[in-house]
Amino acid sequence: MLNTIKDSVPATDLVTRSTKLWMPQQVMFTPAALDEPWGQQILKRVQSLNLPIILIIGKYTMVDCLTLLVKLLISTVI
Repeated sequence: MLNTIKDSVPATDLVTRSTKLWMPQQVMFTPAALDEPWGQQILKRVQSLNLPIILIIGKYTMVDCLTLLVKLLISTVI
């Protein structure tokens, strides 16, 4: 029989944690993402939250996009 945490630890010893909603500072989209229905759904949600949107133009790879994101994050910290 598979033991779970609830089986092996008394309920009084379990710690409950509240979660904090994470909100991005900005959202980047590729044209390919916006061609997909899920991309359009995400775009509508981002627009409803009034978050800054960056449209990545050109044929970038995921590594290119992540590199750009890291550069943007570093520039906002410094």
